[in-house]
Amino acid sequence: MKLEGHEIFVSRLYDAMAKCSFTGKPVMTSFLSPAQQEIAKTLCKEYGIHFDGGFPDAERKVGVISESFDDQTPADLVCLKAEINPLLGSIAHPDVLGTLMHEGISRDVLGDFICTPKAVWIFCKENMADYIANNILCIKKQNLKWKVCSPESVPTVEFKVIQINAASLRYDAVVAGLAKCSRSKAMEMIKSGLVKVNDIELDHNGRLCNNDHISIRRCGRFQFLETVKTTRKDRLVLEFKKYA
Repeated sequence: MKLEGHEIFVSRLYDAMAKCSFTGKPVMTSFLSPAQQEIAKTLCKEYGIHFDGGFPDAERKVGVISESFDDQTPADLVCLKAEINPLLGSIAHPDVLGTLMHEGISRDVLGDFICTPKAVWIFCKENMADYIANNILCIKKQNLKWKVCSPESVPTVEFKVIQINAASLRYDAVVAGLAKCSRSKAMEMIKSGLVKVNDIELDHNGRLCNNDHISIRRCGRFQFLETVKTTRKDRLVLEFKKYA
């Protein structure tokens, strides 16, 4: 388990565990990425911890830390939904994230976004729901009216399983395959801060591991699943989950 680059998160996690021990009550974390969830599982092994993203397919989840391994205290999450007019164009995940960040809303109080041609869903902490409903009134010229809805109304999260041909598992080779560019161009993207692995902006050329999440700006988000095979020319066929 790699903690490098996650030092601030680890410190906050220890603070949450200390608060749980002091008060004897469950403590909720912010929304955690898959990489942070794995870190939390390991560091909180002496505590009970479970994760809740608001719906079964959630990627980002709140951790609930307690002194009891049987504690299943639900997280205080809200699902907001706004219908959109398909005639005015679509709204994608980056559009929602960009608007929320521009409004000064921290990413760690926000869960998953689900976008379809007809609606947008946002999962957030309960104390953020009114603020979002009253301030995020337009995204990409779409006027939005947010309503609290049941998580059961959320559609299944869509993703594709793709394969690429790469020279190795080194970051530049993988980015070149995913972004369909040369390795030199991929290295430029890495050096420019356009690539993150497990939430950490890359500053060196390392190797990808199974289940790592890689995000390439203007290209997409991917999860590395496995090495399918090695070709006759000793190249690797790699399988990824690509998020819509």
